[in-house]
Amino acid sequence: MVGNALSRSGPPVREVLVFERDHGAADQLEACMRAAHSLKGAASIVGLTVGVRVAHAMEDCFVAAQQGRTTLGRAQIDPLLGGTDLLMRIAGTPETDLGTWAAERKPEVDGCLAVDTTRIGPCWDI
Repeated sequence: MVGNALSRSGPPVREVLVFERDHGAADQLEACMRAAHSLKGAASIVGLTVGVRVAHAMEDCFVAAQQGRTTLGRAQIDPLLGGTDLLMRIAGTPETDLGTWAAERKPEVDGCLAVDTTRIGPCWDI
């Protein structure tokens, strides 16, 4: 159930990659922000804190770009793609193993969310 919700709701990689060509693609920013917001809600409903953290960071980055507080160039896109990969790995983890998975990979998740904020501004500020 958790995996299905996460895998269906995440920002598609092609939508994230569009920002390399058009840093302010408003329609894509909106779609990605809504997808990240939906993921955050789905993860929250099922008590998946690690999913909430990752999706929340991604949502904040998309909102910052929508508000003009940052632009999404390569330095921002790479961590967003890393977040997408992380969410897909969470989605592929059997529900019975999620607690163990989150505990074992906490340093990796924390590292993903601790991207150098001097390069990407307000994104990933968790």
